[in-house]
Amino acid sequence: MATKKTSFQTVWLQDAEFHSWLKQVDSKSGYAFCIVCACEFALSNMGKQALRSHMKSKRHSQRTPVGNMSMSGFTHSVSQHSVAESKPGTSLEIHHKIVDTPSQDTAVSVHQPRNTPSSSTSGTIDKFMLKNDTTKAAILWCLETVMCHKSLRAAEKDLTVMRRMFFDSQIASKVQLGRDIISYTILFGIAPYFKSDLEETLQRVSFVVVGFVESLKKTTKNQQMDLNIRFWDDAKNQVVTRYLTSKFLGRSRAVDLLAAFKEGLGEIPLIKLLQVSMDGPNVNWAFLRELKVDIQHNDKELLDVGSCGLHILPSKHFGCSSQMVRNIMERFMKIDSLKNAAQVTKDEVNDIKNHLPAKDVVLGFDTKKALKNASGIQEKYILQFRSECKAMLQAIVLKLMNRSPLTYPMTKVATCLDPAVISGDSKLAKKRFESMLNKLIDSGRISGSIADTAVKHFRSVVESTKWSRAILTTIRWALSLLSELALHFIAVTYFPQ
Repeated sequence: MATKKTSFQTVWLQDAEFHSWLKQVDSKSGYAFCIVCACEFALSNMGKQALRSHMKSKRHSQRTPVGNMSMSGFTHSVSQHSVAESKPGTSLEIHHKIVDTPSQDTAVSVHQPRNTPSSSTSGTIDKFMLKNDTTKAAILWCLETVMCHKSLRAAEKDLTVMRRMFFDSQIASKVQLGRDIISYTILFGIAPYFKSDLEETLQRVSFVVVGFVESLKKTTKNQQMDLNIRFWDDAKNQVVTRYLTSKFLGRSRAVDLLAAFKEGLGEIPLIKLLQVSMDGPNVNWAFLRELKVDIQHNDKELLDVGSCGLHILPSKHFGCSSQMVRNIMERFMKIDSLKNAAQVTKDEVNDIKNHLPAKDVVLGFDTKKALKNASGIQEKYILQFRSECKAMLQAIVLKLMNRSPLTYPMTKVATCLDPAVISGDSKLAKKRFESMLNKLIDSGRISGSIADTAVKHFRSVVESTKWSRAILTTIRWALSLLSELALHFIAVTYFPQ
């Protein structure tokens, strides 16, 4: 004979014993749903007894809060307590039943004045506050481990020593951080927070500069690309450099570098990319050419200041490169053609009319002495040696002109920010500043209205400021800390509308 199964009765939802956790299952009449356990259970043929059986289960009892006991359970506990008072012989047994039930706090509160705060409530708050402080201490210790470059074992041992030093501190005694817990907290707790915070900040900025370098990871023997990012932080009012991510490289071709670079940028659009800093292998230059093509599709251009803008942009580097090229040119070129070494072109270097005769090439005192002391060498061989030295010096100059900052117009016009240029020749500084703004407009980085405002403010600063020696030293030191972001933010931030 088939067993008759019970269907769910909507009357049960009005029962004070079940209404706080019971819910009907629409598609299954022989099942009920427990809100506390978040699961369905079968009624079978037990009817209402199935609900009581589930309510007494271990899983339901553990998940039911102390303060959420039903009214029937509360009245049942009170009635048991009143029976205990009327029957002294059974009071001890019933009292133990009341203490063991989850309604301990509720039962005790019947005998307390209504306006008197419960000691258990204050104890719970104290435990919560202690747990919160313990969590803060654990996070700070994990941050200290990262900032001080401690090993996980060292961090665990130092914490053990700290608990012995501060033995009377409840927080120190409660912090339990092993090396595995420290590792998990840093990797899966702290790191994702800082990463999400950086991503939110990058969504608000207008332009970024990304630098990368390829390196060999010793543990896996794989090439990896490490990326950092520089941007103007409005909250700190300064240029900020942050580590972005690392990407493994199967091969180091230009196509592979470009794919890893785009993957590392993530959700940062390429139109925000102001400049790329890198070292100078040929594969990196091929990568840069392909990246420029992708950016030009969005009517934007990268600011071309060389491979590493952080070292090329400062005017000291520019002046050093210019002076070095001039010193080499003076050895084999005529003085009349070297009035301004920074403006000498490749054609002028290759023009023989601008060269000194082979016998007048400056080889240095030691070489001159060695040729003088050499015996048995014909004069034609000495002239041939001088001609070869001149060809070598010419090749060095051409190579420096190809790779030095002198080939990048943006690097030259950026010297308008040099205090020495501003104080020495204000007209030249204003001219170069306008040239810099024109290049920023051509690259689609700023608008004409911003450029007009920047020119007005720059002229007022140049003409009204008394450039004392202390001011020049301070500004030169400050400008040496700026990266290539200053090319744009000098117009937007330092000269606001």
